[in-house]
Amino acid sequence: MLFAHYGVSGGFQFTNVALFAELLGIAIITEDVDDFGDRFTHSIDFGAQLTGYSVRPGIFYMIHLDEDLSEDLDGVLGIKVDFVLP
Repeated sequence: MLFAHYGVSGGFQFTNVALFAELLGIAIITEDVDDFGDRFTHSIDFGAQLTGYSVRPGIFYMIHLDEDLSEDLDGVLGIKVDFVLP
């Protein structure tokens, strides 16, 4: 099965903190589906991340926009860590 991942993100950079929001999507490319709309799932997330260091921890909250996922799952609270090479 082949997927395509796409998204749009934006945010604000402060001195040592970045705030961001993202609209994310996944499209099924190779699998047969009954309805064209079933090929796509979308979510939106909001978060914050420390900047200015080589290790950048962050936190985000993701909400699924599709009915099938949002009925069973209210949202996802997650952590992220970016490593910046010198």
